[in-house]
Amino acid sequence: MKTEREVVAYLLKSCAVRGWLTRKVQWEGRRSAMDWLVLPGEGLVWWVEAKAPREKPTVCQTLEHTRFRDMGQNVIVVDCKNAVDELICSIEQTLDHTRR
Repeated sequence: MKTEREVVAYLLKSCAVRGWLTRKVQWEGRRSAMDWLVLPGEGLVWWVEAKAPREKPTVCQTLEHTRFRDMGQNVIVVDCKNAVDELICSIEQTLDHTRR
């Protein structure tokens, strides 16, 4: 993968085959929103920041991620296939734990 677009396409495909909802996110009147909302069910929510390979979030994005994490939200940055696979695995493990 060489672009953010490819990372996003892989994320969306990985979620879709599992029947999870995804939505593109934009804040009105505010910058630094996470890019994607992933809803795997069971009331769980993941906020996903997609980046091109080896690209890092901006300072403003990092602050927004921290604000959301401080409120108990799941926030993850993905920049490659492996990062998406790790996210999917983490969500599946959380779902398994939630269903017990």
